Amino acid sequence: MTALSVLLLVLCVLYLSSTTLSFVHKVASLRSNNTARGAFLLDYLLPPKETGIPIIDAVNSRSSATVAAVLARGDARKTVNERDAEGNNALHLIAKRGHYKFPPEAKDSVPNLLLNAGIEINAKTQKTNKTALEIALLSGWQRIAMLLLDKGADRSVVTSAVKSAITCPGNDL
Repeated sequence: MTALSVLLLVLCVLYLSSTTLSFVHKVASLRSNNTARGAFLLDYLLPPKETGIPIIDAVNSRSSATVAAVLARGDARKTVNERDAEGNNALHLIAKRGHYKFPPEAKDSVPNLLLNAGIEINAKTQKTNKTALEIALLSGWQRIAMLLLDKGADRSVVTSAVKSAITCPGNDL
C-alpha cells in the first residue's frame, strides 16, 4: 500500500466513524424525545432496555410466546398489572409504541393476551395521568385504540385536549 492509499483509508474510517457517531446521537435524541416515530425506529435500531420486570421485558421482546409464558407463571392478574420505573403498565407501552408482529385484534396478539389476563384497561400512567386509550389515540395507533374500545375502555376519559390532538383518522369519539 502506498502512503496515499493509507491516508485515504484513514480518512474514510474517520468519516464513517463520525457519521456513525452522529447517527447514534440522533437515535439517542429520539429515545429522549419519546415520540411515536422515535419509538418505532428505536424498536428496530436499539434493543429495549431490560427492566427486571418480567411482563414489561416480555412485551418489549414483542413475542407473544414470551408474554404467554410470563403470564402462565404465578398469578397472571398480579403479573400483568406490574409497572415499570416510569409508572407504565405493559398496555401503556403497547399504546405508545404500537405492536408490529400481529394485528392487535388477533387472538394471540400481545395486546389481546394482556387484556385476557386481566390488565387494568383504564389504568392511568403515574407520570402523565393518561390511559392506554388516550396514549394510543395520541400516538396514532388507531387499531390498538379500536381494540381497547372493543374491550371496554372508558371513552369518557378522553378529554377535549386529547380529542383535538388525535392523529388517528376517523375521530368519532
